[in-house]
Amino acid sequence: MLSVQASDEPTLEQVDTIANCVAAHSGGYPAMTCFGKVMDPCIGSNYTNAHMIYCAVKEYMVWDQRLNATYKEALKTASKNVVRSLKSAQENWVKFRGDDCSANALIYEGGTNASLAMSVCMGKQTAVRSLQLQSLLEEIRVR
Repeated sequence: MLSVQASDEPTLEQVDTIANCVAAHSGGYPAMTCFGKVMDPCIGSNYTNAHMIYCAVKEYMVWDQRLNATYKEALKTASKNVVRSLKSAQENWVKFRGDDCSANALIYEGGTNASLAMSVCMGKQTAVRSLQLQSLLEEIRVR
């Protein structure tokens, strides 16, 4: 359902907006207030469903980039036991995210809001996981 073209990668400004916001909140769950900092200005006053989905996917893409970078760094930095557990957790999380977001979309089954619900959910879940992994990486580095 997330159908943004490869040429529509988030801009450096969008990536920096989220990075600066997360840093200002020192990461962790308070940084969830950063979710929407790309999507909301992108939407502006254009409330067509297709445009809102496009903007939600842009937000998701920024958080997904953060998540992937943090996950890769954690895999490089952690002990073998932590890596094994983290890989399992990540696989389970991917399934959870898909199932959870599908449930959100199915609330609107047959309606035009299903894709938007799926897109926003994917972004929120990815933002949460990105922040969780960031906290885990910080703990790994301290040890």
